[in-house]
Amino acid sequence: MAQIHNLESKTRYGSRYVAGFIILISSILLAGWVAFFIFLPIKSSMEVVTNLEEKFLPRAEGMVLNFVSLSEPSTIITSDNQILDELHDGLNRDPIPLSEVPSFVINTLLAAEDSNYYLHEGVDFVAILSAALDNLRGVTRGGSTITSQVAKQSFVGDEISVRRKVAEAVVAAELERRYTKDQILEYYINSIYWGSGAYGIQSAAYEYFGKDIRDITLDEAATLVVIIRSPAYYNPRKYPERVIERRNDVLNIMLKEGFIVDIQARSAKLAPLNVIDSVQIDSQAEHVVAEVKRQLLNDPQFAVLGNTKEERKKKIFGCPSDDTSCTGGGGLSVYITLNLEFQKHANQILNKWVPSENFDDENDEPKPTGVITLFNNLTGGIEVMASGIPFEEEQYNLATQGKRNPGSAFKPITLLAALESGSKLYSYRDSRSPVEIDCGYPCAPDGVGTKWVVRNYGTSITADRYLNKIPAQDRAIELQCVGYHIEDIKNLDFIKQFPLVSNLDEIEDEEEKLIEIGKALNQIDEEGNPIIYQENTDNVNFPEGTVVISDPELIEQQANTTQIDTESETQYIFKPCSDKSEYNRSVKLLDTSGMISLEEATRRSINTVFAQMASELGGEKLASTANRIGIDSEIDPVISLTLGAGAVTPIEIASAYSSFATNGVLAPTYLIERIEDSNGEVLYQNIVSQRTSIPDPGAAAAVRKTLEVAAQYGTGTRAVLDDRPIAGKTGTHQGFREAWFIGFIPQYTSSIWIGFAWEKQTSIN
Repeated sequence: MAQIHNLESKTRYGSRYVAGFIILISSILLAGWVAFFIFLPIKSSMEVVTNLEEKFLPRAEGMVLNFVSLSEPSTIITSDNQILDELHDGLNRDPIPLSEVPSFVINTLLAAEDSNYYLHEGVDFVAILSAALDNLRGVTRGGSTITSQVAKQSFVGDEISVRRKVAEAVVAAELERRYTKDQILEYYINSIYWGSGAYGIQSAAYEYFGKDIRDITLDEAATLVVIIRSPAYYNPRKYPERVIERRNDVLNIMLKEGFIVDIQARSAKLAPLNVIDSVQIDSQAEHVVAEVKRQLLNDPQFAVLGNTKEERKKKIFGCPSDDTSCTGGGGLSVYITLNLEFQKHANQILNKWVPSENFDDENDEPKPTGVITLFNNLTGGIEVMASGIPFEEEQYNLATQGKRNPGSAFKPITLLAALESGSKLYSYRDSRSPVEIDCGYPCAPDGVGTKWVVRNYGTSITADRYLNKIPAQDRAIELQCVGYHIEDIKNLDFIKQFPLVSNLDEIEDEEEKLIEIGKALNQIDEEGNPIIYQENTDNVNFPEGTVVISDPELIEQQANTTQIDTESETQYIFKPCSDKSEYNRSVKLLDTSGMISLEEATRRSINTVFAQMASELGGEKLASTANRIGIDSEIDPVISLTLGAGAVTPIEIASAYSSFATNGVLAPTYLIERIEDSNGEVLYQNIVSQRTSIPDPGAAAAVRKTLEVAAQYGTGTRAVLDDRPIAGKTGTHQGFREAWFIGFIPQYTSSIWIGFAWEKQTSIN
């Protein structure tokens, strides 16, 4: 055994006491060994060892050193072929055959740990006595061999007692009988602990130098073997000077033993430590890693990994670090549907829009957070599951566990139920507000009250949000038709994008500017009142102060009015609102306007219409429809579901909307695509073809078309993309404590939730 530097020296008195004890024990062991190997040759050594095992190793069921028995970490691999995490229970191993480890690395190890390894038969009495003499001189060193270290870590344990030392020696001797030196050494380099969670020389090389052991240099190899003796004491990241000094001692021993020449030793001793920072698993998806673990350990479809949780733990994580009798396990490749690049983009969005910390310590109140999910419509695979709550702060996964009221985002499910029950998309309903509904039974999940008063809430659209969706040549027409209040036209820079008022820059007073704009758009009269042109004013409650022009002659006259810009001579023809207007369907003139179609009620998110529909359908129909298209949570069968009374997760609501995107083809959500063992054999494969269709695909297609209009011209206009069609719906909790948007394109469905992780009575700012 190589000499240990005097950095480890203890008090001289204590060292001499220990040294004397070691000499005494060594003498006894030496005498016993002589008797064992010389005087008992005629008796089966196997029987003797078996008797000793029964006495000293009651837990051992035999000594088996198998290269394949070493636990390996299981790996989670994303759909874009990136390693997301490694799963292990304290045994982070990456086994490598001895033949593939460079010979100078092995020589470095032997110089540091057991220079007589190929000469002794398991116990090196010379090294023990030499270590004892060194201890008498005030330098602490060990006398254990590599074989005895294997015996201790794999069969005997590390109890401090004479009993354990005797057992360790006996087992070491038997290991030498059963296995070759190379077999024992191969097991040793792959099983010994190297600190920082790394077991085995290959894992250690990656942990400390970020490279394969085959690419390691002499000075790096000497650094690695230093760590073995005491990973905490010789932690190269914490105590670099200590490690360098011991590393140079090892290099001197190698020079003395003839493993290297002088120039190699001097060059290696001059090299800096070059230890990299601790390897960090990508933190972009820690909640996803936790969800993968949960599914592997608990979900029935992964029974191939074991019938009990303990069986699955071994299969996934390998052997527990405190179970010396356990062998094998781990080494799985778990392929998941997550796209790590998409996940990173989602995290960037959350980091931009929600606070990085989930609690405001100064005001003693929580802060809003968020969730983004992305769901593949064709396969059902979850490609994004981003949470605004840092994993180290809260392991609660809002995407799969955070059940929240979806608000108006539930309305498309009500629409689907109505269409399946025979309603027509362009059948008309009374949208006046408020409306009182007699449920006949509890209207809400709390079971209180059989009367339900429902009101509509304004969803006015401002010019800069809406008009940029309209071709430039039609913007002036649409402004006149819309009937905006003067307060809606305050973005002067936006108005300047098309020539309506030639002298706008010459007017200094802001109020006068707004009046001139209104006049140019035929939106206000001389007193500043908004003007609305409407052919039919029946059952329409206009805001106070509104000038309503309904005379057919005036409307026709207005249709022929032109406005010519003096500079560009561009002509704009202002037409009054009518059902024939190409863009009229896109604008909500007033909160209530009497009879409207189901399509318009969905686009404008009219509560009163959906409350009446829900009353006709019944709570059972609403709940069963939701469960059928992907909402697995238990929701109470009450009619207030239509306005979001039932709590669902972001993943569930995305799954439900996906059925609209595919015209009723249901693809169940999943995260784990495939599992392979260490030999590449497929243990589990998700079957994408297991999809079903709803009874009426036409109803789902009608909902999809309605949500496309809602995204283009209704409550979801902010989500419109320039290069592809999008459909979607917003949803808010009462008091605006939570906000949703669920949208889809043909390939993907996404759910976005912003709110408080725990109940909070404050609005989101």
